[in-house]
Amino acid sequence: MTHLATEPSRDDVAQARLAYQKLLVRWGLDDFSQNELNDAQGTLLSGGHPQASVEDILFQAAVARLEKRRDIKPATVENAFRELLEAEYECDQAEWERDCH
Repeated sequence: MTHLATEPSRDDVAQARLAYQKLLVRWGLDDFSQNELNDAQGTLLSGGHPQASVEDILFQAAVARLEKRRDIKPATVENAFRELLEAEYECDQAEWERDCH
């Protein structure tokens, strides 16, 4: 019997990360200043996350920038948050599947 299910791979993680990066670019949530990154890291530290990864810091910086946007409607901001959370979940899920299988 042939095993048809594919094993999670580095490609799955790379694809999830690429999709996440494209989403950040689409919403203008990339190319952060050092101050934005420092603020994001500080927020995570004060929230009890001393071992925050680079991805966590970038996500926090994206959320903070999105919260400050006044050129888009609140419903659009909510949609962007939802998309970011889903994309972040997909990255985490791909990494978990790669590491645990």
